[in-house]
Amino acid sequence: MEEMFAPRPMGRPGTILITFASPSPPREVSYWSFRRTVRQFKQRALVCLRYHRPGHKAATCPAGTAVCGKCGKQHGETPDDCSNNGAKYCVRCKHVGHLAIEPECPAKAKYRKNTKKCELSRTATYSSGRSKYQHHAWQNSSGVDSASATPVKYSTGTVRTEENAESNNELLATDDRECTDAEHRCRDLARERQHKRAAFEERLIELVQQIGQLRIEYSHWEEAQENLLRTAQDKAAEVHCKQDEYVEHCKLDAERQHPDISLQVKPSIQPASSASQTQPPNHQNSQVIHVIPVATEQRHQLATTVTTDNKGNLPHGCTVF
Repeated sequence: MEEMFAPRPMGRPGTILITFASPSPPREVSYWSFRRTVRQFKQRALVCLRYHRPGHKAATCPAGTAVCGKCGKQHGETPDDCSNNGAKYCVRCKHVGHLAIEPECPAKAKYRKNTKKCELSRTATYSSGRSKYQHHAWQNSSGVDSASATPVKYSTGTVRTEENAESNNELLATDDRECTDAEHRCRDLARERQHKRAAFEERLIELVQQIGQLRIEYSHWEEAQENLLRTAQDKAAEVHCKQDEYVEHCKLDAERQHPDISLQVKPSIQPASSASQTQPPNHQNSQVIHVIPVATEQRHQLATTVTTDNKGNLPHGCTVF
């Protein structure tokens, strides 16, 4: 079973890029229980559209001014609007008669050949070895031995044309310095890190704003809860007062409907002498006794008549005053 590194999807649907550990990949692989046909991936050349040199992008090009791909000079016009009506000039191989983007360029053919050799012989992953083998392929495509090859020099300042030069296509840079593959890689990493940092700062600002908004909403919610609690307490106190008033009112109504009554007995005849008290009572001469009830609540005297029995006894509950 062939060992392969982490696969990643390509731009086209249904295409996955897989890096195998061995130089001879299998014909088919089983991916997610589906058998897929394996074909060799041909990487496009990474060419700078500003300086028309392979190995880096236009965003990381160290050249200060773009070079025209039609005449090989540095001016502000695009190749389509180039005002130089001279012969075509190739920036790669420094020859007249073709452009750098045309397939007839001999430097481009050598570059493709050396790129294929570096791709088959490399052991690194795709992302780490792409710029490396492209840069070495460009050095070998110029006809110089790879052992004695020197880093390519790119112009970083303003390029001028010497007045006494034999050819108008010869360019002299006022400030030349060496740009190696590691330097390009460091610039790419720095730029990528800067973009990630900017995105992280934007996300952090959004989170801080969201936190502030949540704090404001929470403070409003707390204030609303306090107002609700205060209103509930006031309503509870009001209901309690109404209950107390209702209880007192019920007590007063009950006392008015059932007052406590005390009876007072008032004899209708004069009291007898002491001599007559010893004699037995004469039932025939019994008199009517008036009982006056007194309401403790209304404090009004009520007159009523209570009769005695044949023996002269008062009913049960009556008191003689």
